Amino acid sequence: MFRDKKKLFCIIDDTLIKKIHSQWMQGAGMFYDGKVGKRIMAYRLVLCLISDGKFAIPIECAYLFSKELLDLIPNKFKTKDDIAKIFIEAAIKLFGKEKIIVVADGLYATVNLLKWCSGNKIAAEMRMHSNRVVLFKGEKASLKKLSTKKGIKPVGRQMARTISVVWHDMNLEITIVRRIDKHGDESIVFQVATYKALPKDHVKTYKARWVIEKMIRTSK
Repeated sequence: MFRDKKKLFCIIDDTLIKKIHSQWMQGAGMFYDGKVGKRIMAYRLVLCLISDGKFAIPIECAYLFSKELLDLIPNKFKTKDDIAKIFIEAAIKLFGKEKIIVVADGLYATVNLLKWCSGNKIAAEMRMHSNRVVLFKGEKASLKKLSTKKGIKPVGRQMARTISVVWHDMNLEITIVRRIDKHGDESIVFQVATYKALPKDHVKTYKARWVIEKMIRTSK
């Protein structure tokens, strides 16, 4: 299906499988559920799929365990970064590094994983929190503060702008994205990438994540 594609997305995300009344189910633990605003008993499943932007095929999955279990036996269970690296290596083995762009949400935009991607010349596109402090043209500032500066904030018909920054000794690309919801309310979000591209291409790449959201929703 993907043999002749020049670019493929390796999309990683996780979901909770609720087991609210579980007491003895192996691997179940307490995880924060953003929908209900509290921690619940659940399994946390991490998924990886390959997509060309239209079609998607799941290729890997793994369980993430709760902090309580990880603290008990730190050397036995893999962290989310470890799992992501295994998934990415599997995607590269199948399709080659030159085709793959890793796409994930802000949970995976860690120093560890971004340094690994950058050091291995793996293209990655992730959401990034606004409180991250970066170095831009010799000045340290949070992404939120940078986005308010003239010449950086997208204005008028411009919906995105990309700047080059340094974060933890890594050269990264930050895309500032304007979003307007159905009520006309505007908000700003940030994306981080290990490769250079036009702002519109960074935005389009991150939107490829939507296929994994649909797959999780449909499967549940």
